[in-house]
Amino acid sequence: MKRLIAILAVLALCLSVLPMAAFAADKTFYMAGTLAPDGWNPGSEANKMTLVGGVWTITNHVTAGNYEFKFTSGGWGQDEYPTQGNLAVSVESECDVTVTYDPANHKYTVTGDGIPGPAYYLAGSFNGWNMAGYKMTKSGNIWKYTISNLAAGSYAFKVTNGTWDEAYPGSDKTFDVATACDVTITFDETTKDIKVTGTGLAGALSVSSVHVAGNGVAENSWVNGISWSSDAEENKMTANNGIYTITYNAVPAGEYQFKFTINGGWAHSLGLASKITAGQATDLVYGADNIWLDVAATSNVTITLDLTGFDTVAMTGAKATVTVTAVEGDDQEEDKEEEKKPEAEITEITVHAQVPADWGTPKVWAWNDNGNLSTENWPGNLVMTQDENGWWTIKVPVGMKGVLILNSDGTKQTVDINVEQQKMDIWAAVGAAGSDGKFAVDVDYTIPKTGDETALVGAAVVMALAIGATALVLTNKKKFGI
Repeated sequence: MKRLIAILAVLALCLSVLPMAAFAADKTFYMAGTLAPDGWNPGSEANKMTLVGGVWTITNHVTAGNYEFKFTSGGWGQDEYPTQGNLAVSVESECDVTVTYDPANHKYTVTGDGIPGPAYYLAGSFNGWNMAGYKMTKSGNIWKYTISNLAAGSYAFKVTNGTWDEAYPGSDKTFDVATACDVTITFDETTKDIKVTGTGLAGALSVSSVHVAGNGVAENSWVNGISWSSDAEENKMTANNGIYTITYNAVPAGEYQFKFTINGGWAHSLGLASKITAGQATDLVYGADNIWLDVAATSNVTITLDLTGFDTVAMTGAKATVTVTAVEGDDQEEDKEEEKKPEAEITEITVHAQVPADWGTPKVWAWNDNGNLSTENWPGNLVMTQDENGWWTIKVPVGMKGVLILNSDGTKQTVDINVEQQKMDIWAAVGAAGSDGKFAVDVDYTIPKTGDETALVGAAVVMALAIGATALVLTNKKKFGI
């Protein structure tokens, strides 16, 4: 009797499940949105998907642009996914886009020849937890987004791939803003490490200046005679969008030690407590002992401090690179170009520009396959700095495919400058405006000669360093006064 009851129970369960499964199998799914053939219509024939191999699929031909979409079973609120917000995709060039969707687990794919690789977004309390609200920009394996003038308060967020299917970290990342400020969030797609920086963060260090302090064991003084002063003007580094540089010429052979002081005092410093390898980007340690450097022969030494990834709360993410270029004698000033030297992990190039006097302080707009470098809308926030020789300069990451020079409000701009790879600098002299209103830029690949001032103003040298390059073109620029 018990066995009969068990059989009947199983049979009843099967009968109750079968109609539901049949009902689910009878459903038809649609894609609605700007990516769909019939726009946001949730159940039109044009937006109907086809069941292929257990998943629903649809293909539509679209032009380049940013698109949104979601799935339904024929009407709003009917198996709608996602239930809040929309899915997003960027198409870089005109192509057929195929979308697949599995309603059982909400897994979907978007493929097409004009669609770039994965993108990452910020979703948090600062944007209503929109899973594709703030699209981050990519440089190497680091994704970044800056939230402008974020008000004081406590915030939580995740980094997503545009959906909740992939979101980091597992538990929400939180931070506190003590005073309103720009907040920059970075995400390492390889390690999944997330950093939050901003001058107004609770407990954050605001960096106003950086100096190099140190001495040489062999010479008993630092290269310019300034010993362990934390704020000597001669040792103040030049700042450019989080990159700090200083160059010492004709440094005698010897063993040197130094460290970086922040805001002109010893309260905050960056060191290494070990020897640094020339040409190699090295992680620094907050408050650590000195950095040691060997100079084998009389050389020009350039020290670069990269604080673009510096977490001003955790005091991590600062990197230093030292470039040592041997100087064999004064006659080397007349040589055409030094031979190529091996260099590792070069992360930036320098843009130099000469612009019309009425432009004021110029800006740079640069882009690559992953989008624009600027974290703000046109004309962006990449402001150039004027050198003593009249050239304006700014440093940008390697791998930029194109560059524009523009005036401060973006009403005047040059034509597109296509960046040639395997070089280390971009030199641009702005000419006259054409019929389209854009200013011409002459292009050459040699440094202007000494004394030829008209050529210096009328010609531009466009040079850039490619990502992953293993050789650095080192050019002796002292004879050109730059």
